[in-house]
Amino acid sequence: MKKINRIIVLLLLGSYIYSVKPSNKPDATTSKLTHTSTLRPSTVSPITGATLGVVGATLGGVLIGGYHLIKYLFGERNNRVAMQPAVRVPIVGGKIYNSTICAGLDSFIHPFDSMKYGKVEKYLKKYFKKRNRNVQFYTPTEVSQDDLALVHTQAYIDLINTNKQAISEIVEVSPLAIAPRFLIEKILLRPMRLATGGTIQAARLALAHGWAINLGGGYHHAKSQELERGGYCIYADIPIAVRKLWQEVDQNLNVLIIDLDAHQGNGHEAVLGDDERVAIFDMYNGDTYPQDEDAKSQITFDFPIRQGTEDQAYLDLLETELPAALDQLEKEKRKPDLIIYNAGTDILQGDPEGQLSISMAGIIQRDEIVFRQAKNRQIPILYLFSGGYTKSSLLNRRTGSAYVISKSLKNILDNIIEVGETPAGQIPSLFEG
Repeated sequence: MKKINRIIVLLLLGSYIYSVKPSNKPDATTSKLTHTSTLRPSTVSPITGATLGVVGATLGGVLIGGYHLIKYLFGERNNRVAMQPAVRVPIVGGKIYNSTICAGLDSFIHPFDSMKYGKVEKYLKKYFKKRNRNVQFYTPTEVSQDDLALVHTQAYIDLINTNKQAISEIVEVSPLAIAPRFLIEKILLRPMRLATGGTIQAARLALAHGWAINLGGGYHHAKSQELERGGYCIYADIPIAVRKLWQEVDQNLNVLIIDLDAHQGNGHEAVLGDDERVAIFDMYNGDTYPQDEDAKSQITFDFPIRQGTEDQAYLDLLETELPAALDQLEKEKRKPDLIIYNAGTDILQGDPEGQLSISMAGIIQRDEIVFRQAKNRQIPILYLFSGGYTKSSLLNRRTGSAYVISKSLKNILDNIIEVGETPAGQIPSLFEG
């Protein structure tokens, strides 16, 4: 703001000086001593200079007046928002999960958009600001070693902490095998530990408020002790969060994992699939990675679909089978106390890894189906990002996973959680009352 004012003042001052600057035009005596062809007055006439000064002053006045009018109109709204007491909504993380592998060269060596977390956080903060909501998101803490040990063996933890080659194979980024250890910690492991801690924190928040969003997480290929090469998943955040809730909240808590990522969630299936307190609904591309038959046997509601499946077939299957699965669990006296929704936008048409053909509108509708089932049945729900490998192009930002996630979450917040109906200063709840 101060810079703009200074620029305008300098322009006005310059116009004024220009208008009153004495003319260098030679007088009559001088002109007789100099050939007329060499006379080149350095300024315009005083009348023209004065006119420019007036125009400059007028223009400057208009700019200053317009600037302060805009500042007043929009600043008042911002002040009204700032004057409201800040409310912490159950949204965790964001930019803190960003992982810039190889100093920004990750775009050339892996398709995963490792910067999407911050992009969605920025979008959602603008979303709340436009609705005159002064909100804060939760900042996660790293998952502790004790919490990692709820799922992972010590041998696995030691391997991740020492073996760079193993890490490079898990995330399919071969240069990491020769990268300094401190760099791997900074750009990859710490963001993933933060996101895992975020899943734990968001699970608690979902039980408290009926809904929560972790702007990351969903590492559904990670297993307790076996390296899952190519899955881009190091820490098993979903099983860790579930076992943490059993430890802290209720050991009999029933959990339904709805995994709609394009890939089979073989990690949480291998870890939790044989536990009666957990049910798993998995709808995935059966024609691609990981095709894990051992883990597949642990899926409660198993729906492999064909490569290239489009909106109509996909949504028809989901709208039929998800309510049926929830009905069955209720009949078996296993109604979920929490839904963990591993969303995944790698089902998007054109995603190089998912190989399905679902439109952005289809993904928005998919997410709404899941959240509406949770709302109608009064089941708390936790949303996780999981996979999504399309990046925004320079010409069209709507091609990327971050944009699709943002638009889908906007729809959820508007039409399911109904942020607009919540009085300012209150935390929006999924359930009435």
